[in-house]
Amino acid sequence: MLAFVLSKSTASPSLARLHLLLPASSFHTTTPLHLAPIGAPSPLPLPPPAQSPSFLSPYPSPSHNHYATTLRSCVLSRAVRPGRQLHARLLVSGLGLDPALVIRLVDLYASCGHVSHARRLFDGMPQQRNVFLWNVLIRAYARDGPREAAIEMYRAMLAYGGVDPDNFTYPPVLKACAALLDLGTGREVHERVACTRWVTDVFVRAGLVDMYAKCGCVDEARVVFDVTTVRDAVLWNSMIAACGQNGQPAEALAICRDMAAEGVGPTIATLVSAISAAADAAALPRGRELHGYGWRRGFGLQDKLKTSLLDMYAKSGLVRVARVVFEQLVHRDLISWNSMICGYGMHGHADEALELFSKMRSEAQVMPDNITFVGVLSACNHRGMVKEAKELFDLMVNVYSIKLTVQHYTCLGERLRVWAAMCPTLGRSPRPTSSANRPGG
Repeated sequence: MLAFVLSKSTASPSLARLHLLLPASSFHTTTPLHLAPIGAPSPLPLPPPAQSPSFLSPYPSPSHNHYATTLRSCVLSRAVRPGRQLHARLLVSGLGLDPALVIRLVDLYASCGHVSHARRLFDGMPQQRNVFLWNVLIRAYARDGPREAAIEMYRAMLAYGGVDPDNFTYPPVLKACAALLDLGTGREVHERVACTRWVTDVFVRAGLVDMYAKCGCVDEARVVFDVTTVRDAVLWNSMIAACGQNGQPAEALAICRDMAAEGVGPTIATLVSAISAAADAAALPRGRELHGYGWRRGFGLQDKLKTSLLDMYAKSGLVRVARVVFEQLVHRDLISWNSMICGYGMHGHADEALELFSKMRSEAQVMPDNITFVGVLSACNHRGMVKEAKELFDLMVNVYSIKLTVQHYTCLGERLRVWAAMCPTLGRSPRPTSSANRPGG
């Protein structure tokens, strides 16, 4: 069908003609995001005459339903390029401003990451904005940014009138609040949700738990969790992660046990959060149980699980086991490299830490961050490798432009801390705190 709808014409429209018909951004793969104010005049061009121009295909014109079905296929397959071609055809055929088709175009552009294109179309149809259309843009902004725009769209939706948020609106708005640490707006959303039928929706509940957790309000997240009668794996995972991310690993493991006792099957997200909690709680036996359970459930080949296991074994001092898991990873990202390097540094394996750091930069070509340097500097401190530590400091500041933090000072011995504080190349680095100045601080 797509080939029929986009079939070659006997004569092609000129590039100048298409520039008049299409938004300028349609001729570029990526464009900067520019937010038009809600209710602003439409930036869309005027529709061409309804009569088909002479350069269209000689085949019979596809029907409205054909266009709608083809656009839906483009959305499902994230095929933005043929979608743009179809958009051009709609404009020259007189259907470019048909509300039902424009809604599908907005969905296509938003789902493919072209939020500015979607917003351009959205601003051009002020009278036909249903809840689906609002949700598409809110979700796109919450996913791709800017997150502030997701909250702006949510407030504009409330002010628009006649359209009420639903269970597909609240989760992305709460996700944006969590990313921005906007606790005030998150509480406003919670108060509004409490007055609607969506208060019992499990995805809305999970969004509330995650928002409160990201904002550091674990107690409020637990209240939302406890008053929820029907809990699926999504909600359990949110609560486990909330405790683990806020310094309550023992509580996270307890919730994981409660989840199993209630007969809710764990997912890969459950195991990753629980294993991370076991690592933070130094609960190696519990972590090993989870390791075995993950393998029995068929999660053993997933890199997400292996990365969490690597971190747990490295923190527990079993660096050889951690290295075996590290070598089994299909894709090694910055988190896995950091976990292995910091594990070596934490337990005094300086040579291995430096060798892995060199391999990370040369072979894997992964860019180190401030955590990477905490690991290698800690390794140098354990072995008294002053020369190597100075070289790493210089590399960190002058090559990678990483700002020094108290963590970098505290992983050094007194001699290196004095040198770092006096080094002229580090003149703009932060002064160590009083605790960092004490030996072993």
